[in-house]
Amino acid sequence: RVTSGSLSDSGHFDTTVNLNVFEITATSYDVSASNPSTLTCSVSGVSAGEVDFLWLDNSGKEYNDVNDNTYSFLEGTLVDESQTSTLTLKEALTSEDQIFTCRVVLEEQTYFD
Repeated sequence: RVTSGSLSDSGHFDTTVNLNVFEITATSYDVSASNPSTLTCSVSGVSAGEVDFLWLDNSGKEYNDVNDNTYSFLEGTLVDESQTSTLTLKEALTSEDQIFTCRVVLEEQTYFD
């Protein structure tokens, strides 16, 4: 049942929708300063469509698609309704404390952190 959140005297609308439920798994890592590290993020329960991963650091810098001398990115492929992304940080990126977030984008529309 759909109702208006801003028009209290508005009627309701009954509708049926398909609900897609999936699970995102990210693992917390502690990395010693100036040591390389590999971070992983997985999504499961995705039946079809395109899944894109985007990694962000605590300053909002994006890590995806491009590999350089400070990191490498692997998006992985959808297999049996699951997909895993890997971000490998090289020594230059681990010289100080940082927080990395894995963002999952489903079918170029919605993202989940």
